[in-house]
Amino acid sequence: MRPIVSFCGSPTYQLSKYLTNVLKPLTDESRHKLQSTENFIDAIKTIQIPDDHKLVSFDVKSLFTSIPLQLALDCTENAIKNSTVELPLPTDDIMDLLNLCLTSTYFQYNGKHYKQLHGTAMGSPVSVVVAEIVMQNIEEQALATYTRTVPLWLRYVDDTFTAVHKDGIDDFHEHLNRQNADIQFTKEIEENGKIPFLDCLVTRDNNKLKTTIYRKPTHTDRLLDQSSYNPTSHKATTIRTLTRRAQLVCDSPDSLQDETDYLNNVFSKNNYNTDFVRRNTHSNTDSNSQTNSGPVTTATIPYIRGTSETIARILQPYNIRVAHKPITTLRRLLTNVKDKDKPEDRQGAVYKIKCCDCQASYIGETGRNLSTRLTEHKRATRNGDVNNHIAEHHLKTKHQIDWDSATCITYSTDYYQRLTLESWFTNLEQTPLNRSQQLPAPYKRLIDEIKQN
Repeated sequence: MRPIVSFCGSPTYQLSKYLTNVLKPLTDESRHKLQSTENFIDAIKTIQIPDDHKLVSFDVKSLFTSIPLQLALDCTENAIKNSTVELPLPTDDIMDLLNLCLTSTYFQYNGKHYKQLHGTAMGSPVSVVVAEIVMQNIEEQALATYTRTVPLWLRYVDDTFTAVHKDGIDDFHEHLNRQNADIQFTKEIEENGKIPFLDCLVTRDNNKLKTTIYRKPTHTDRLLDQSSYNPTSHKATTIRTLTRRAQLVCDSPDSLQDETDYLNNVFSKNNYNTDFVRRNTHSNTDSNSQTNSGPVTTATIPYIRGTSETIARILQPYNIRVAHKPITTLRRLLTNVKDKDKPEDRQGAVYKIKCCDCQASYIGETGRNLSTRLTEHKRATRNGDVNNHIAEHHLKTKHQIDWDSATCITYSTDYYQRLTLESWFTNLEQTPLNRSQQLPAPYKRLIDEIKQN
């Protein structure tokens, strides 16, 4: 079993992101590391494969959850010591923080809490860079200790593209698997001079390597349909991405034409008209024609057909790019794979507490859960803390606070968003106990209209 756990909002999430930025420069110097399909195609352009060698792809089984934690720590410490990159913290401090992140993997399933004991967590930001450090260590060790020369070794995360002597494939495979008992590789050997890697189908042609698009046997031609309730920009990006990939991967005019014909048929199946496809087909001049007149700010808004496009056009002259976010998706409607937190246990809440003896109410926000914040309010009320608005109301009026009525109104992990929501709901109340920040004029007009109705 491979638990895939979202670390967003977890206690070590921000620390994990920080360590990712600290450690990533350590991985950038490897000559075997691939960043993308484009990087792979550039790397094999001039490579010639000897006749007595075969193309082989070695893939690690369940990389993230297979990495022993001690191996991850040892490889990271060695990478730091062997690197000339200047890091912002001493090595011991970095290792202590990394150990905390790697050993604090907890998750909930079916109402029970678990701790991951083996492997790095899928979903933790730092796991990606740690896995890369471990893979670089293993590959350097394997290549340095193998008795034969391996003329080609390229790797994208846990998937490698290599050329191995045809009589030594099994021997090299066993050699790889001897590097660490937990890190085990599978192999795929070329068939009829062809082998898939990433989204490329690589073909041997007179010892040179040619590429075209590869699709898995399970591939369907289903794309984002033209008639679907999604932003036009998303549909245009679908066209642009697939046509750009064809131009990048297909290395001959004939293969490019075949792929173009195939894509046109796929676009037609998904109800895209010819003019829309033509206007959004990728052109090499696209990137050159874009000029930046100033810094661009991105605003993410829920997608409402017609309204969202209008907002995007209004904001465009001000260098504000609008990212449309569909609200209702099939995934949200049909899947429910995570245990839901109880409202009082969910982090990042805007909440409401009522008075038992009058109409007064308190609207507050917290980045923690409501249970923790309620405990603090109760303590402040018992101690008569005048800096707490609820305690102050209790002292002045001798009214009782209805703690049992405390409810979460809405949630947000963004602090500034919570402040705005707190002010919004506070202004909606007739007799709020707390003061709030000033809202912009458009919000005030909306609140006045709501109160009048």
